[in-house]
Amino acid sequence: GGDLCAGAMDSAGADTDRVSSGSLATTAARVVVVVAGACAVAGGGYLAYRAWNNHRRRVAEEGGGRKVVYLIRHGQSTFNAAYEQTGVDPMLFDAPLSALGVRQVAELARSLRASADGSVYNDEDDDGGDDDDGSGRAHDRFNPMPQVVLVSPLTRALQTAVGAFEGLGIKVEVLPDLRERLTESCDVGRQTDELRRDFPSVDFSSLLVHSSVATPTSTPTRDERPAGGAGTAGTAGTDGTTGSTSGILKAAAHLDELEREAERARMRDGIWWYVDPEADQSGMNVTPEACRRDFATYGYVEPEHAAKARAARVLRAIRGRRERCVALVGHADLFNLLAARIDPRGEELWLENCGVASYAVAPLATPFRSPSAKGSAAA
Repeated sequence: GGDLCAGAMDSAGADTDRVSSGSLATTAARVVVVVAGACAVAGGGYLAYRAWNNHRRRVAEEGGGRKVVYLIRHGQSTFNAAYEQTGVDPMLFDAPLSALGVRQVAELARSLRASADGSVYNDEDDDGGDDDDGSGRAHDRFNPMPQVVLVSPLTRALQTAVGAFEGLGIKVEVLPDLRERLTESCDVGRQTDELRRDFPSVDFSSLLVHSSVATPTSTPTRDERPAGGAGTAGTAGTDGTTGSTSGILKAAAHLDELEREAERARMRDGIWWYVDPEADQSGMNVTPEACRRDFATYGYVEPEHAAKARAARVLRAIRGRRERCVALVGHADLFNLLAARIDPRGEELWLENCGVASYAVAPLATPFRSPSAKGSAAA
């Protein structure tokens, strides 16, 4: 009996040792997992911190601070000179600079050269400029100097940009959305090929549209646009009810896309200015001659909402560029709309010919994506 009890006790002790050993092994394994997880978290945190610092440094190098943007109105045009005398549209399509406008551009060029080399510039005899800056800052000095010039494709603006910045080594690029809101004959432009011949030093790549997709050659007419409270004729919403909210929104989005496609299609033919949707119902004869004929016959005006949309696109284009200082050469109406986008609480901006105003513009935020530990280690 004693032997049996002793054997049982030995067996129980052995089982206890095995249980204790198994528990220790399990606990040790759990500790290893917890420690490994903590290390992974700590390592991931360090990698994320390092990635964030790299992101901040890259943003700073790419111009993370606020940009300086100069708004420069073109010199006086022959249209400006004639309209000041009569108050009547003289039907001068894509009017060039007048003799006074040429002198104003020469004064602007003097100011730019003085800023570039740090010399003293006296603008007492300057025919341009604007001493009342609105919410911008009118001045006769450019500090810092622009790193790129974006210009409207209208001739008076091109002449101003080329004449003012010639010899400074600053690239001049056409930005189509900088064109003036079409309200007068001078806002009907010339075809791209003709402009390229006249201004060979300017980059017109933004007007050279290439696409293999067939697109319409005219914008939808007013009869094809959705009226308030109803969808387009024959168009039903997703719920099967004509004129539903979803149907109206979809129809409006579809027509907006058609208008942009039509604009791109016309741009391939060298026509980059606003074309009235009623000017050519057939959509087969949109030419510079037809635009001038129609404007002279009955006149038409680019809708304000379309010009405001262009001003918004201009601001986004500026914010998305790498340059810290950008000069825009353009027009009074469009600049007033652009200034309202930059500073909604500011006063209206109406620049004189060759007047200059400057603004500080925040760049587009560079997105930060925290990489995985594997991705960061690989980098």
